[in-house]
Amino acid sequence: MSSNENAQSARGYPLANGANGEPLDVPENAVAWRVRRGGGRRGRPRIVFDNETGRQLEVSIHATIEDLVDCGCPAGRYRLEAVDKDGRLIPGIVAVTEIPTDAGDDDEQSTVGAAPDHMTLFVHEMKAQSAILRDSLAAALHTIAQITQSLVPPAPIVVGGGGGSAPSNPPMKPTEIIESVAGGLRAVKDMLGTSGGAASGGGGAA
Repeated sequence: MSSNENAQSARGYPLANGANGEPLDVPENAVAWRVRRGGGRRGRPRIVFDNETGRQLEVSIHATIEDLVDCGCPAGRYRLEAVDKDGRLIPGIVAVTEIPTDAGDDDEQSTVGAAPDHMTLFVHEMKAQSAILRDSLAAALHTIAQITQSLVPPAPIVVGGGGGSAPSNPPMKPTEIIESVAGGLRAVKDMLGTSGGAASGGGGAA
């Protein structure tokens, strides 16, 4: 451990070092570090999330490298932004630290450092909504079938040959209209069933 790190550790701020290793003057209103991954390198630092709360990961202003490892942070470089008790960033107080590759348990896979899998949640929600809609369509089709049966007129009794001819394009009967609507609903129901299966397969691949 360097002399700067020793000094900061003695003050109770083991992680309060800048990108070049210089010690930072931590103000009294600083209570925590907001953790971002990738500090000190090209590219924008990535947000690190707390697995328990789902919020951005924050560790005590007195935290150590071991505390970051215990929070599930994998090996790599980190940018630490000081925040006050209200969660507001304190301008100019930014530390940079690095977790070595041999820190923590190598057999334990870390799950911190990536955003929650919103796509998986979306797929599950779509599957649930599709199931509800399929059930509603099935109920509607059952009701339409009952209405259709009740509207079927008795077969007409033909008395004579008659010379008249039926119109070339007779208007649709109520039962025909209902059957047409029912056919459309059945097509939508089948489509939902197909898309639900596809979503399930896609979610499993992810």
